[in-house]
Amino acid sequence: MALGTVPVNDPRVLKNLYILFLLFSSFILPHLFLYAEESISKPTALISALFWQKYSNKTLIYWPWGNEEENNSTNLELKVGSNGLSKKFAYYGQKNLNFYEKKYFSPREISLMSEKEKELMNETPLVAEFPFSAKQDEIQEFILLFIKDSQTGRFKIYPLPFSKQRIPFGSYHFISQAREELNFTINQDRMSLGPGEKNFQDFSKLTNTPMIQVTGYRREDNEYKKFYSQNFSNNKNRRGYLFFSPDRKRIKVTLLMENDDPIESVLGYGIERVKKEEKEEIEDKTPLASPTSIIP
Repeated sequence: MALGTVPVNDPRVLKNLYILFLLFSSFILPHLFLYAEESISKPTALISALFWQKYSNKTLIYWPWGNEEENNSTNLELKVGSNGLSKKFAYYGQKNLNFYEKKYFSPREISLMSEKEKELMNETPLVAEFPFSAKQDEIQEFILLFIKDSQTGRFKIYPLPFSKQRIPFGSYHFISQAREELNFTINQDRMSLGPGEKNFQDFSKLTNTPMIQVTGYRREDNEYKKFYSQNFSNNKNRRGYLFFSPDRKRIKVTLLMENDDPIESVLGYGIERVKKEEKEEIEDKTPLASPTSIIP
């Protein structure tokens, strides 16, 4: 053994290595993970969308950073329909959020187009604008209802506040748009909604039952007739809105419900302002320093 060296299996060396490992895992490693989390920008809003009119389905394009005027800015496709909420998506912008429509054409439709129509087929017209103002240190949450404007052909957006403080998981917000009084049974409890009234129901407090039956009644011909019945699982990981609106002689029921999914599953979460491919291409074209420029 050479003078001044200590064998690796020396108990003192092993003890010191163990102490260094504990220090690294206890203090340094958590900070590395924290830095990685903080490096992901925090959205200004988390949003879901729905077309209020029946049989509406479109592919929309939006810019997560609200920077459509910038070159090579990132945009995403979002499918929105009328049968349920869209996938939740993130917005990082500070100003109004614009939605553009992406149209798809079948080979037959393209074959019947004029040359001018073919030139315009890849255009993405603006179809809706959501007036938005970011709040400092707060992630706002909304459900956006798209309602067709018959005069302009675009969509008006009606935002529903959807913060977890307003509607916690396990609860539902009942809203009546009917012109008559509606009556409900929620398991053994009773509730009524007058025209335009709202009612908050926290299903999570009903701890003794795995299922919650909601039944709606309306008065017709001097008697109460059932117009709605649905079983809800007593799930603390779901929340939503229940709308009751007139539809000719019937009551239309619209359920807007979401699950408590991790934020990493949100469309656009953690996305960059500029398209990655374009960014890498720009960096690759940066000229290297001349060898002579670093020689003193």
